[in-house]
Amino acid sequence: MVRMHQPGQAIFRSILPEDIDWRPFPAFPPAVRLAVIVGNPSASGPYVIRVKAPGGTKLMPHRHPEDRIYTVMSGVFYIGLGDEFDGDRCRHFHREV
Repeated sequence: MVRMHQPGQAIFRSILPEDIDWRPFPAFPPAVRLAVIVGNPSASGPYVIRVKAPGGTKLMPHRHPEDRIYTVMSGVFYIGLGDEFDGDRCRHFHREV
């Protein structure tokens, strides 16, 4: 039986670190890499992406049309809301230990 959370997949699928295709993304600074893990971010439906950013990288204010869930794998992730960058108003999140 294919479950709704696995459309088109009748078997379990694992994704190992060596399977991830990290690529530059035009909207991000050159050192940042993005990988689509599952799904298609350009289509409707769920998807998972991962982003690798070197320490000190700043992604300027932007918006997303859908809800986002962030998982910090390592380091610290700072995020703020608003139309203009204000480092003093950013919240920080780090990996759970």
